Amino acid sequence: MAELYHYTTGAGLLGMLKDYDAEKNPNLTMWATHYAYMNDPTELEFGIEICLPLIKEIEEEDGVPEDEKIYPFLKEAKELPKYWGILEFKHWEFQGVLNPCMISFSQAKDSLHMWNMYGQNGNGLALCFDMNSMRGFKTDYSFDSCIYISNNIPKDHKEKLKQKIRVFYKNKCDLFRGMRSSLEMNEKYKIGLTFMVAPFIYAGVASYLKHEAYKDEQEFRMLVNERANFRFRERNGEIIPYREEKIPFEYLRNIFVGPTRDFERTRNSILLLLGQKGIFWSPDKIIKSNVPYRG
Repeated sequence: MAELYHYTTGAGLLGMLKDYDAEKNPNLTMWATHYAYMNDPTELEFGIEICLPLIKEIEEEDGVPEDEKIYPFLKEAKELPKYWGILEFKHWEFQGVLNPCMISFSQAKDSLHMWNMYGQNGNGLALCFDMNSMRGFKTDYSFDSCIYISNNIPKDHKEKLKQKIRVFYKNKCDLFRGMRSSLEMNEKYKIGLTFMVAPFIYAGVASYLKHEAYKDEQEFRMLVNERANFRFRERNGEIIPYREEKIPFEYLRNIFVGPTRDFERTRNSILLLLGQKGIFWSPDKIIKSNVPYRG
């Protein structure tokens, strides 16, 4: 059975179960963090820099007419502040696809690296989910594995990325060109075409591109693109925007207890917490980490 792990803290689990109700809301409430507040300071920007030259190659290879190419406009937009609010989508506060929020999972089971980075230095928890159930819950557009690359993209990765970009490019271009007769044949049209195409490429492709320095995380990422209002939390004095995502509790298979926690006490408290919510788990579903680590 393919599994995914969400490394978190005891406080994180409490928050996920806060609104759980066996009849009305049998879900974990998970936080999807705004991309600009993830641990990687180049989040999404790295992926966009990878995608831009690929968009150029696609337009040249596919014979897109000069007046319909979006690459020159995207490249130019970086130097034109008057279009920044249109093309740099982190400023579009009311468009979900332009402000992707993310929940991170990992394929790394009981990983010392992940315990250190995201599991409270070994003192946290790792929630184990069934990957197949999660895939049925979200489409590949909004739930997929990250691709770890350097600035020099291997040829096989490059072709796969171009194919993904082509899907978004064609679908959105075809949709917009169907409305072309009602639009003026000028820069306004090009702005609109860029608006329709680029954000979806960035959200659907660039969001999953990570620098190879992060490859040990083996990340699977869930994008939350709804246009719902942001919620806000505090972290180290900073206000962090996020959105909530409901994940059916039944997708949760096990909970791993970090290597530096008192396992018996932690297992008992988790079982008491679940029991009070009307969730009666077998004790063997709470698993002790096998990592030899003092913390």
